Amino acid sequence: MVTNYVTTSLPGWAEDPRLVWGVFGGLAVIALVLQLWGRRLDTDQGGASGGRPVAVSRIVSDAAESLRPPSIDRPVRGREATISDLQRLLRRSRVANRIAVVTGTGGMGKTTVAAAMAKKAQEKGTPVFWIPALNASELAEHMVRVAVACGLQEEALESARAGRVSLADAVWEQLAKTKRWLIVLDNLDDPDIARSGSGPLHDHRGWVRCPEPGGLLLITSRVADGGTWGAGTTVMRLAPLPDHDGAQVLLDGAPQAGSQAEAELLARRLGGLPLALRAAAKYVAAPSSRHHTFAGYCRALGTELASLIGAESPQASDPETARAVIRHTWDLSLDHLADNGILLARPVLRLLSLLAWGPVPVSFVTPELVEQATGLSATQSGVDAAFNGLSVYALLEVPTDASGAPVPGLVALHPLVREITALDLTQRTDALQAWHAALARRIYQAIADVAGAELSDRSVARHLFPHLLVIAALGENRGNLHLAQAVATLADVLHHERDHEHVLILSGMLAGAWAEGIGPDHPDTLTAVHNVAITLGYLSQHQDAVEKHRQNLSTRLRVLGPDHADTLASRDGLAVSLGAAGELDEACSLLEQNHQAAVRLFGRDHDQTLRSRHSLAGVFVDRRQFQRAAALFRENLHECTRVLGADHPYALASQSGLASALSGLGDQDGAIALRRQSLDACLRVFGSEHPDTFVARSNLAYELEELGEYVEAIGLHERNLTDRLRVLGADHPDTRASQDALVHAQAVLRPGGVFGNLFRRVRSSGSPNP
Repeated sequence: MVTNYVTTSLPGWAEDPRLVWGVFGGLAVIALVLQLWGRRLDTDQGGASGGRPVAVSRIVSDAAESLRPPSIDRPVRGREATISDLQRLLRRSRVANRIAVVTGTGGMGKTTVAAAMAKKAQEKGTPVFWIPALNASELAEHMVRVAVACGLQEEALESARAGRVSLADAVWEQLAKTKRWLIVLDNLDDPDIARSGSGPLHDHRGWVRCPEPGGLLLITSRVADGGTWGAGTTVMRLAPLPDHDGAQVLLDGAPQAGSQAEAELLARRLGGLPLALRAAAKYVAAPSSRHHTFAGYCRALGTELASLIGAESPQASDPETARAVIRHTWDLSLDHLADNGILLARPVLRLLSLLAWGPVPVSFVTPELVEQATGLSATQSGVDAAFNGLSVYALLEVPTDASGAPVPGLVALHPLVREITALDLTQRTDALQAWHAALARRIYQAIADVAGAELSDRSVARHLFPHLLVIAALGENRGNLHLAQAVATLADVLHHERDHEHVLILSGMLAGAWAEGIGPDHPDTLTAVHNVAITLGYLSQHQDAVEKHRQNLSTRLRVLGPDHADTLASRDGLAVSLGAAGELDEACSLLEQNHQAAVRLFGRDHDQTLRSRHSLAGVFVDRRQFQRAAALFRENLHECTRVLGADHPYALASQSGLASALSGLGDQDGAIALRRQSLDACLRVFGSEHPDTFVARSNLAYELEELGEYVEAIGLHERNLTDRLRVLGADHPDTRASQDALVHAQAVLRPGGVFGNLFRRVRSSGSPNP
């Protein structure tokens, strides 16, 4: 942390009144000109009435990079009227209905329609933000990023984090100021994740609201009930494709496979379901397929499909019928793979269907997993052949990154393929317990492997997270101690990766499991609850963290007594959360009490004492008592170095804290010297791609900015951004922080940037600077 400071001694130039008033007079003139210019722009862009919408040109494209809609690589058949209606809703600024819900059963092409609409909007210059509606926390995170891309300021976010306003309110207030946009909430099949508090979704107080004229909220969902979505909503139900359009989908994918009439016959047989049509076209177009014509494929569907849904045009909008149509469509592909010796394609597909929706590391499916689940003999070459065969017939997809490039080592099932295969497996297999047990053993081993891997090889941990949740929830696996250990291990790995959102979920799972299995007062349960509270603090949910720490401290005092190390840890955690929430006096009192107890119980150089002294010094920095903070950090640095060594993380943390205290005292040179030492040590001990190295590099860059050394600071920010992009990815919060820091530092060096920076310093003098 870099802190602005106040000093009792003035620099030489500040003693010349004429120079001082000249500087402030110049700044006042600049500020007035900028204000008048801003009003002129507001008038030009937003008109004289209303809330002065933000110009589209102000939308930050980098922040929206990962919210990019999927690309459309084929014509969208039979949905022209729906897409045209959506365009009219977006174009007409005075219509009341600003929420559109495209609904239909699985496989009907809802996402394809939304993607086509997004492409049309982008061609007209409308910013588009695509949000996959996976769960409540990710939906909230993406909506905040949309608002930031549309100009939401840090002050508004801080106000929401502090609980002064609703986060959803802050986001929608910013969207109301933006002239035109399209937000797509894709696959919102569980509308409850978009609610706010205990209120219903249709009251529009959560993430689904009627936007101001100019914006359109487009939702794809299987939920067709208009009452669920509330007033101002246009519900568009997708029907199966007519024979002509369905035939065109087949001909687009396999133009040499037959005539228009033959394609129409097959389209009718498949119920006009777009997903089934594309799967059929993929099959007949593949060089290795047994049937290369529409007529041959239609005959091969066999009597089972005909007796199930009738020879006439099936009603594929019925969910059960849709599932049957699609399953029989790809059964041909699986049978063909088996006939050609790829015997593991079907069991591999079934194993993947029991995992979560989302990317699966290919390395997760091993021959041992297949053998333990199915009893079949399996080799690595057989598993590889199964993956290749499933990919050929489009039963597996390869996920792409923000730029659209495929991500090696990952595969994903279409959600409907996953759903139907899992349902079919449940109905056909009596030995599901063996499948579930095999998955539990494999996820435990996979997480253990990740924990023991090099830091650069730990990116797979995030992909294992959703699958662990699903496997742990399977009936036979509840209470599995190995899975509980896997949860704890993965939480530790993701904590070091600073993936605190997922750590919070895992810590909550573990606390609940221990409370149920060994009791709510067991020390292990209390440790899990403590970790939940700590993670809430990392997520800036400080009031929730304070409440959780208070409850846990009360329990630990009752169960373990006031002098137990865990009780001191709870008191320390409570104090740190209170300090972050602004309750510095109570925080300082608790930490002084804790430090005295630690010295009395464990001595001056015990781990517990070192931690408590560090926390107390940190609160002194927050209270701007820099002399006391510096003295404690020096003492802690000395003890850490003597007992643990100069390169121990505790010593490096104390060194960083001392640098913050020196910066507060105005000793910028001393602070920078310590920052350089910390960075050198992190590079030597952890390497260039360790999270602590990233933090040390950022701290040095911020300190250099305080001295106006922006050229070197920019170089450090650029290195951090490059490394974090490679190691963490573009969507990680730390990567985005590096990007913001680099943009800010570069802005200072642009023409006019120095004056803007000087003006910001005058306004923020004496305020803590994060």
